[in-house]
Amino acid sequence: MKIILTLVLLGTVSNTFAAESSMETPLPSQTSVKVSSDIDDEITNARLRAVTGAKSNYSFWSQTVFLGSSLSAPLQTPRPQLNPQNGADPVNFSSQVGGKYRVSENDSLIAGIGLQYTPAYPDPRRGGQPTTTTMSQPYVDYSRAFRWGGYQNVVDVAISKYTLPADQDAGLNLFWSMSHQLIVELPSVKKLSLGFASFLGQDIYNTVRPKGSFYLGAGFDPVLEYALTEKLSFRTMYFMLSLSEISGEENLWKQSQQTESAGVGYAVTRDIYLYPNVGWMWGHMSADQTTVGLSANINL
Repeated sequence: MKIILTLVLLGTVSNTFAAESSMETPLPSQTSVKVSSDIDDEITNARLRAVTGAKSNYSFWSQTVFLGSSLSAPLQTPRPQLNPQNGADPVNFSSQVGGKYRVSENDSLIAGIGLQYTPAYPDPRRGGQPTTTTMSQPYVDYSRAFRWGGYQNVVDVAISKYTLPADQDAGLNLFWSMSHQLIVELPSVKKLSLGFASFLGQDIYNTVRPKGSFYLGAGFDPVLEYALTEKLSFRTMYFMLSLSEISGEENLWKQSQQTESAGVGYAVTRDIYLYPNVGWMWGHMSADQTTVGLSANINL
C-alpha cells in the first residue's frame, strides 16, 4: 500500500500539472491562484480548515497530540519503539496553544506556548525517567492558506525559544521551521484526495553544537484521504522520508524508519477536528507493535 500511495500521488500530481499546462489560460499569478472573500471557498478540506483556525479576527488556536501505547495494551505506559534509532519515544500528551490574529482572509499570526505531559518511562540510554509536566518553548508562527489551481495549501513558518533548563544547558537557543501541507481532490475518483506534508527545521545553538546532537531535520510524507460522509473521512499517512543531521558523526544524515498511520478523521465543527489513529512499521505488523494515538485541532 505504501508504494501504491506514493506512485499514485506522484502520478496524479504530474498528470494534473500536465493537464493544467495544456490549457490556454493566462499565467498562474492571474487565474490559477484563487482569491476569495471567504477562505472556506478556497480551503474545502475539513482538516486543513481546522489547521488554519477560526475565521474570526481574534481567536484561540490549539493543536494537541496524544501518543499512546500499543493496540494490544492501549492504557499501559510502555510504547512500541517504531524508531528506536531516534532514542526513546515515550507515551506522552503534548499541545501547542496560542492566540491567533487573522491578518487577512489568507494570512494569520499565531503566538503561543507548548505544553507536555510524559508519564515515567524507561530510556535505554539514560535509565528510568520520571513523570514530567512542562510548559515551554514559546513560539510565533506565520501561516498562509490558499488554493493554487485545484491544490489546497497551508504553509507555515515558525520560530520557538528553548526555555527548559536541560535544553539551555545543552546550548539550545532557538528552533525555526517551515512546513507545507497540500491536498488535491481527484475529479476522476469522487471522494478521494491525495496530498503530502513536508517539513524543514533547524536548531540554533548558543555555543558550539555538542557531538551527537540533532541539528537539521527534513521530511516528506504522502497522504491519502477518502470521504466517508460529510464529516467523516478515512485518512492514512506514509512517513516516507524523515532525515536528520547529527553533529560530529561520519554519517551526518540519518533516515528514520518508514512507518504508516491510518485512522478516521471527524469534523465535529468547522473549527474542531479529531483524528484517532494507529501507527505501525511495515514488516512488523502486530497488535503489540502497533501504536494508538489521537490528534485534535480545536479552535474557539
